[in-house]
Amino acid sequence: MPGRTPLASTQVEYSLLNRGVEQEVLPAAEAMGLGVLPWSPLGRGVLTGKYRSGTPSDSRAASSHFASFVGAYLNPRAQQVVEAVARAADGLGWTPLEVALVWVRDRAGVTAPVVGARTAAQLRGALDIDGLTLPAEISDALDDVSGD
Repeated sequence: MPGRTPLASTQVEYSLLNRGVEQEVLPAAEAMGLGVLPWSPLGRGVLTGKYRSGTPSDSRAASSHFASFVGAYLNPRAQQVVEAVARAADGLGWTPLEVALVWVRDRAGVTAPVVGARTAAQLRGALDIDGLTLPAEISDALDDVSGD
């Protein structure tokens, strides 16, 4: 219609812990020529590995406002995915953040992930992935462990 701006992108939650958008949203976005901007590509912070041994007092999960938001991903299935991400990171000499963020950044149809960094250090870690590429065998292994 004249005078209207067409849609250019969609934002959806997408990470190794939440892959539901792969069934309908990603194919629909591709068919419509839309970019996909995944939010929470680090699984609400869980994929960074910071919750592997408990809830840090300065984390979002420690706040009453965000506890249930993060807590949805503090379960045995998520723990298996986090451990796989940590093993991949150890093997590559990367951080878990880098592994999880590169995985989502390189998914078909993804334009760019939207990170929710709270600190300058967290933002620097997210920006440091520019030259990184996951080996296919690691990406495939992460697909296997995180698939439904």
